[in-house]
Amino acid sequence: MKDNTLQKKCLAALPAVILMCGIFFFSSREAIESSQSSMTVSMYLVEAADQIGGWSLTPEQARHLAALIEGPIRKCAHVIEYTLLSCAVYIMFIPWFRDGIKRYFATLLVSILYAASDEIHQLFVNGRSGSFRDVCVDAVGVTAGAMFMLVLQHLKERKRHRTDCG
Repeated sequence: MKDNTLQKKCLAALPAVILMCGIFFFSSREAIESSQSSMTVSMYLVEAADQIGGWSLTPEQARHLAALIEGPIRKCAHVIEYTLLSCAVYIMFIPWFRDGIKRYFATLLVSILYAASDEIHQLFVNGRSGSFRDVCVDAVGVTAGAMFMLVLQHLKERKRHRTDCG
């Protein structure tokens, strides 16, 4: 019986571990490579908006606009990746905590500590720096993901309660 519990805990942790490895991988990229990636995404978005909006931007205008949105695009990526991470961490804690509130706070703690450790990790990557502001941006994503999972759990329990009662 105990082996089954260990298997469930390991399986529940797998999505969080995979996401943590992915975040670590992207944070390990040097500043130039990381910036080129986000600039590629920004250019793609500008070109798509140009086609949809029919703006007929020159290449210089498109590059300028892409450069303007690169920072916000990077911050949005932080929020999205840490929203997903906190959802995965919440799932990881399902076999550990029956109480959703305990699971919620454990998710916040682990995910925000991971975000802080990731910023420390970036201090050792060529051209990168750690930023408390990025930890705060990551914490927004963490909180959103954990809240989403908590609300989802609450709705699931309400539905189960209604089914059991009626």
